[in-house]
Amino acid sequence: MKKFLPPIAFLILVGLFLGWWFLPANVVKRRASNLFDTAQVPATMGELARSSRGPKVAEYLSEYIAIGAPEHVDGRLRESYHRDDLAGIYSAVARGCRRISLEQPEFESVQIDGTTAKVRLRIDAIAELPSRRPVDGIQIMDMVWEKPENQWKLSSITWTETHR
Repeated sequence: MKKFLPPIAFLILVGLFLGWWFLPANVVKRRASNLFDTAQVPATMGELARSSRGPKVAEYLSEYIAIGAPEHVDGRLRESYHRDDLAGIYSAVARGCRRISLEQPEFESVQIDGTTAKVRLRIDAIAELPSRRPVDGIQIMDMVWEKPENQWKLSSITWTETHR
């Protein structure tokens, strides 16, 4: 009997880990973190890799994405964009910038109701553009993720800027 205890204990630990790993809130957090990692554009990234940023980011997006921006940016944006339009815009921005950094996401809340997840987080964002001073600050993001086909996709994002 004693020789069966270690394998049983191991299986219980693996089961607990897998249960935690696949909790919907943890899956959404990983998905959001992966989106931020994918959207980053290091200063050393080559032209071809920069051009591929948009299509890679699009893999995380619903077909249409609602966008709510701070007041000083809001007038320049439509209320929603098609995923392919955002991919093209993001590729152009990635090719034209020095770098984009999205670091240290801190999840404040994740609320899941069936196939919809509402996420609130803080993230340190920096976008260095060639002809302007860097756009940077701590962003408060409210995101809505939906799971229409077994994978969470971003369907809405609203953010506000805070000062460092």
